[in-house]
Amino acid sequence: MINIILIGAGKLGSRHLQALAKIGIESNIYVIDPSVESSEIAFARYNEIPQNYNVKHLEFLKNIGDLRIKTVDVAIIATSSEHRFFVLNALLNHVRVNFLILEKFLFQKANHYQEAKELLLKHKVKTWVNCPRRMWPIYQDLKKDLVNSTIREFTLIGSDWSLATSSIHILDLIAFLTGCSEYNLLDLDLGNKFVPAYSSVTGARESKFIEFYGTIRGKFVNETYFTLQCLKDAQIPFQIDIILDDKNIHIFEEYGKLVIMKIEKDGTISNSEFSFSYPYQSGLTQLVVENLINNGECSLTQFDESVSLHLPLLFQFQQYLSTIQQNEVDYLPIT
Repeated sequence: MINIILIGAGKLGSRHLQALAKIGIESNIYVIDPSVESSEIAFARYNEIPQNYNVKHLEFLKNIGDLRIKTVDVAIIATSSEHRFFVLNALLNHVRVNFLILEKFLFQKANHYQEAKELLLKHKVKTWVNCPRRMWPIYQDLKKDLVNSTIREFTLIGSDWSLATSSIHILDLIAFLTGCSEYNLLDLDLGNKFVPAYSSVTGARESKFIEFYGTIRGKFVNETYFTLQCLKDAQIPFQIDIILDDKNIHIFEEYGKLVIMKIEKDGTISNSEFSFSYPYQSGLTQLVVENLINNGECSLTQFDESVSLHLPLLFQFQQYLSTIQQNEVDYLPIT
């Protein structure tokens, strides 16, 4: 019997719970969220999944201090970024945690990254960050196909895909495909403004969070250049273009299509098109937990690698906000 804790039962947390409803290991599941409304929605989504007798106990609590267990096998912190460090600190000072999964954007303040590292080291917690494209079969297969290739340029363009919040997902994908996690941001063209945070699925979010439209350009130390562009109300589909020496790869995630344009040795060009599907979070979390319990590892991004991907974005976004607000900003209000 294992103990699983999910902290945060909001939009994403409820999907984690749906996945845990499918767990293949006998488990006790504890969901912690001070919001009765969020817990009720999460419980309703949990009940959409057929009954699973591996779930021996499901309990909703309002505070970490309400936990009456001493050891947690897997903890998932799915709160918003503003609370995540403080929740992490409270959790590790209350119970023993073996494995931990953190949502992203990790933390809003730069000093919390180092403090979190020290905290995790002190409590000997193996930790991963939930950038799940590494678990998608389409990208796992693509990584294998590109093992002897060099990605010269990686470009993403689309409308309303939450550039501030979601760029870390794309940078993580580039790191996964190339095996390189160090990069520099070369240029931010964000229109000298920010907008209230939004979701392409659920619409506007709480006004305390912000978002950007515009373009980010950068370069990984392995010579892979990247451009990430988010347009406002332009009806441009989410498209990834990967340029290599002998072929171009075009990926349309929302349509489940991958197109490879290959340049043959004789100069002719051939096109191949493939269809794919990708899993939702409600079909992934249980696999992560099962891998952690059975193997002590999972396919998500290890914490230290994710920190190296987060920090350049954090610093550049903070500097950008400081410039346009003409006031020093010491935290980044994205979630």
